[in-house]
Amino acid sequence: MESPSPTDFSRFWSLLSRLKGSNTALCIVSQRNHLSIYPNPFNYTANLALNLKESSIMQFEIYNLRGQLIRGGSLGNCEPGETKFLLKAVDAEGKALQSGIYFLRLQGDGISFMQRLMVMR
Repeated sequence: MESPSPTDFSRFWSLLSRLKGSNTALCIVSQRNHLSIYPNPFNYTANLALNLKESSIMQFEIYNLRGQLIRGGSLGNCEPGETKFLLKAVDAEGKALQSGIYFLRLQGDGISFMQRLMVMR
């Protein structure tokens, strides 16, 4: 896949500036799958906001910097639109994760997210 050119970015920002203040800009953002995690860094729990175009059964995995699987599981069937989850900073045995950087991977039907998590105790 080719990287976007500076001209592509210029066109994108030009379009957004013309849409500023209208609901159309919100429609553009909601037409794609999106994952946000907040707060990040976090202490014990973080909020996941998953916005999907289509429903999908989602699985999650948390890895440490060595690539070792810390914990995994299912988020179940996520419907189109925004779905929120609470993520606890614990391993598969329920023990608190140490301070550090981890990676969260979410996967579903043709959907994949990988995002960095920072746990600070």
